[in-house]
Amino acid sequence: LGRFKHENATVDPERQHLYLSEDIDDGCFYRFTPARYPDLREGVLEAASLGDDGTVTWLEVPDPACDGGVPCRRQASATPFAGGEGCVYDDGMVFLTTKGDDRVWLYDVVAETMVVLYDAGDFDEPVLTGVDHVIVQPGTGNIVVAEDGGDMQAVMIRRDDYALFPILQMTGPQHGQQLPSPLDPVPIYSEVSGLAFNPAGDRLYCNSQRGFGGGVTYEIQGPWLEALQRPTDGAASAPTSLPVRPDAGGGGPDGTAGTRPAAATLPATGGGGASVVGVGAAAGAAGLLALRRRLERRMPDGLPPT
Repeated sequence: LGRFKHENATVDPERQHLYLSEDIDDGCFYRFTPARYPDLREGVLEAASLGDDGTVTWLEVPDPACDGGVPCRRQASATPFAGGEGCVYDDGMVFLTTKGDDRVWLYDVVAETMVVLYDAGDFDEPVLTGVDHVIVQPGTGNIVVAEDGGDMQAVMIRRDDYALFPILQMTGPQHGQQLPSPLDPVPIYSEVSGLAFNPAGDRLYCNSQRGFGGGVTYEIQGPWLEALQRPTDGAASAPTSLPVRPDAGGGGPDGTAGTRPAAATLPATGGGGASVVGVGAAAGAAGLLALRRRLERRMPDGLPPT
C-alpha cells in the first residue's frame, strides 16, 4: 500500500480499488489496485494528477516501498493535496477532505473527474473548518464531516441539494472550549472523531477524542435524523450538477450570509450529567448554506452522473 504518512483508506468493492489519503502538507491522493483482490500484499500504487478541467490521470508510483529513498509523493508528477484526512467511498464516488485548505473533494470513479465540493475560503464566515473525518449516512447518501479544531462541530452536507449545516457541537471546558485558568492551567485540546452511523442510519456515534481528559463516546438519535431520511429503492445518487455559485457575498442560498440553525442541547453521559453536545435543528431550518462552485475550477457539465 506504499510507505507514506497514511491517514485514511476506503474501498470501492465494485472496481476493487482502494483509495488512500496522505497526512502531509504536500501529500498525494492514492489509488491501490490489488493483484488478487481482496489480498493486499501485492498490487499497483498510483497517485492522482488533476487536470485543469477536473480530469484525473492516475500515475504509477514505481517504488512504493521507497527503497530508493524517494518519498512516494515525489515519484510521480502528481497533484499535491494539502493534508489529506478522511476519505470514504459511496455509490461510485469518493469524498476526500484536506485540512490544509479546508476542502471537501468529490472524485467520480467512473468519469475519473474530481471537483472541490466545499471550500471554506468561499465563505466570509464558513460553517465548516478544520475538516477531518468524513462518513456517509446509509439510506440518504448525506455526508458528515467532523472538525478537528474549528468550533468542534460535525457538519452535514445534504446529498440531494448539497446544502450544509451543523448537526452537533462539543461545548464546554471538558472539550477544550475555553482558555486555561489558574485552577486548570493545562487546557484540553479535543476534536470530533470516530463518526459512524449504525446500518439503519438513524443513530450517529461520535467521540470527543480527549473529552474529560481521557476521551468520551456519544450515541445520538432523534427526529433530526428521521427528518433527513428519505425513501430509496437503492443507493442514493447525487444530483446532475451542483448549485451555481451566488454572485453576492456570504453563504446563503440567495447569496446572503447564512444563519446557523438553532441548536438544542442534549444531556451526555460520562461527565456527571453535563450538557456537552449541541445538536442542530432539522434540515428544514432557515439559513442552510448552499455550496458554491469554485470560480477557479468550474465543475464539468453533468458531473456527477445520476
